[in-house]
Amino acid sequence: WVEALRNVGFAVFAKPKIGDDSDVDPDMLDHIRRRRDEGILEGVVVASADGQNFQEMLEELENSRIPTTVIGFREHAAWAVNSDIIEFVDLEDIPGVFREPLPFDQLQGEAFWRVDDHGWQVSAPLIEVANEDGRAKARLLLLGGEGGAPFMDLRAQVTDAYSTHLSRYLPVPVLPPSVLSWLDRAGIRSKVPQADLILYGRLDEFPYTRNNGLFLVQADFADLSLDYHAGWPPVEAATGQLRFLGNSMAIRVDSGRIHGATIESAVARIDRLGGEPLLIDGQVRGSGQQYLAFLQAMPVVGDGLREQLAAMELTGSHPLEISLNIPLKPGARVQLQGSVTLEGADYRLPKWDLALDQLQGVVQFDERGVTAQQVVGFYRNVPVTLSAETIRQSERERIRLSGHLRAPPAVLLRDAPPPIIKGETSWQVRLL
Repeated sequence: WVEALRNVGFAVFAKPKIGDDSDVDPDMLDHIRRRRDEGILEGVVVASADGQNFQEMLEELENSRIPTTVIGFREHAAWAVNSDIIEFVDLEDIPGVFREPLPFDQLQGEAFWRVDDHGWQVSAPLIEVANEDGRAKARLLLLGGEGGAPFMDLRAQVTDAYSTHLSRYLPVPVLPPSVLSWLDRAGIRSKVPQADLILYGRLDEFPYTRNNGLFLVQADFADLSLDYHAGWPPVEAATGQLRFLGNSMAIRVDSGRIHGATIESAVARIDRLGGEPLLIDGQVRGSGQQYLAFLQAMPVVGDGLREQLAAMELTGSHPLEISLNIPLKPGARVQLQGSVTLEGADYRLPKWDLALDQLQGVVQFDERGVTAQQVVGFYRNVPVTLSAETIRQSERERIRLSGHLRAPPAVLLRDAPPPIIKGETSWQVRLL
C-alpha cells in the first residue's frame, strides 16, 4: 500500500510505533520545510485528531503567506481553534452531514483531507465517539468538486444507547420538512440496543429512489415513548424496530402499552416521505374500561359522545384493531377506523339500571362515532340481539342502542303491575 502511493507521487511516512519518540510527525515536518525551501510549497492541510505538533510550523508558514488549514473536531483541536492565524474547519460544520453540531464527551480517530484538480475529499476510516446518548463507531467518505453536490459514503453503528435526541443523528438536512417536524413533535425517547446507518450517494439525489444510492437507518428500540399525534394517547414502553429505507419510514412495535392497554403488535409507516400520511395499524388487548377511556380520550370524539361513554361500564378483556391515517400537514383531519371484539363482556349503564351480560360480537368505531350489528348476549337471562349507531341529536352526537328479544312482558316490566297479556312476544327496545 505504501509503495503504491509512492509510485503515484505521494510522500508516505510510516514507521513502527515502538516508543514515545517513534512518531512520524518530525519526518513530516522535515518534508514540509524541504518543500518550502525548494519554493514549491503552495499550502498545507493538516487532518488529524490532534496535530498540535504542527502548530509552530503552520504559524511560520502563515507568516510567510503560505495558506494553512487544519481539519478536525473542535473538541480535540483547541490549539487550532484558538489560533489567530490558522484556519480551522470543523468536520461537523460541513453542509449536509448533520443537522446540528454533535456533542462529544469522547472522540477518537483520524480524518484525512485532500484537494486536487479534480475536487476535494474528506475521509475518516474509523471514528469512535461517546456522549450522554451512548457510543458509536462510524466511517465517512465525502467527495466534492465544482461539478455538483458532494458524494457521501457514511456508515455508523450505535450500541447500548439511550436517546431523547434521535433526530440529531439522522442526516436530516435532506429529509422533507414535514417529516422533520413530525420527528420533533413525536418526542421519541427510547433505549437503543443497536442502530445502524448507511448513506451512500450524491446528496442532491437523495432519497435514491432510482437505484442510484442507498439510505438506510435501522434501530432496535426498547422502552420507547412515542407521541405520534398531538392530543392522542401516546405509545409507551414499546419494543420493536425503526427503519428508514429510501424515501419510506416504518416503525414496527412488538409490544408496548397505549392508554393502559397492551399492544400486541403494530406498524406505523410513511410510504413516501414528504408526500404521504402517517399510517398506523395496531392490534391491542385491554379491559373494557380501558377501551371506553381510550374512546373518550380521542380528539375526534365530541362532548356528547364523551359524556355518554363516561356513563358506561364494560367488563372483561377484549382484542381491539385500530387504523389511523394521520396527515403530516398541520390542521389536516385524522381518519380513524377500529373495532373491538367483545368476548363475554358485561355492559352496565347505571343511569338507566341497564345490565347486559355475556356480550359477544364486534363493535366498530371511526371519527364519526360507534356502530354495531348482531351483538348477542343476555338481558335478565333472556337472549338478546343488539345493534348500535351514532346519531346527531340537538347538535350533539349520541349513541342509540337497539335490542331485539323474545320474552314474557314481566321480564321487561318487572317493576310494573302484571299485565293482562300472558305468554311470550318479540320486543324491540331502543335506548336513546
